[in-house]
Amino acid sequence: MNDVTTKQQGKMLLKAGLEPDTATMYHDTDNMGNVTVRAGKPYGKSCTPAWTAGALLGLLPHTIGLYRLRMEKGDGVWTAGYHYDDEKRLHTVSSPTLIDALVLLTMWWLGYKKGGEI
Repeated sequence: MNDVTTKQQGKMLLKAGLEPDTATMYHDTDNMGNVTVRAGKPYGKSCTPAWTAGALLGLLPHTIGLYRLRMEKGDGVWTAGYHYDDEKRLHTVSSPTLIDALVLLTMWWLGYKKGGEI
């Protein structure tokens, strides 16, 4: 399921400072250790928030100063970042999947918002 964050990515996003109430889904672990992805808000200790690609994209600012959010796929790799033009870039990430690129960019943005980089 490439369009939803994994349980590990959800934990990383929480640690980076993303609020759990912004999640659109959650990973639920039952007593047998089976993990199920469910729609809705996470609740309980056995739940880890999950975000769809669309939810993460909606949380990212479309601009940071003069830099615009730009995403593209080329040669099987997703590139996402904040670009002024092809030469001037604030930050760029690349990954084989869209959700991975958005997780990386969201984690960078959360650090940038706090006044530093991750």
